[in-house]
Amino acid sequence: MDCPNCGLVNQPGAHTCDCGYDFELRRLIGKQPLQQPRSRMVLMVGMALFLSGFLEITMAVVRKGDELLGILTWFAIPVALVGLALTLIGLGALRGR
Repeated sequence: MDCPNCGLVNQPGAHTCDCGYDFELRRLIGKQPLQQPRSRMVLMVGMALFLSGFLEITMAVVRKGDELLGILTWFAIPVALVGLALTLIGLGALRGR
């Protein structure tokens, strides 16, 4: 059954939606935060970007003579920084800040 408030698909026979909509009373009884799945996704994407950027930078340092890796490092640095920022944003959102 689709929630008329948020559009979330709920199991048949559900009394309330995660957003706080009551199907029996047909009204919103209490808003519940729906940010945890999005916060976890931001955290996971941030960690993946940070780790991939960090690994690319590490490879470029280890293999100093490889020109292609040196060029890719200029792309890896912003990727790692964006990943670090997203990781911090995701952690802050999960902690409720």
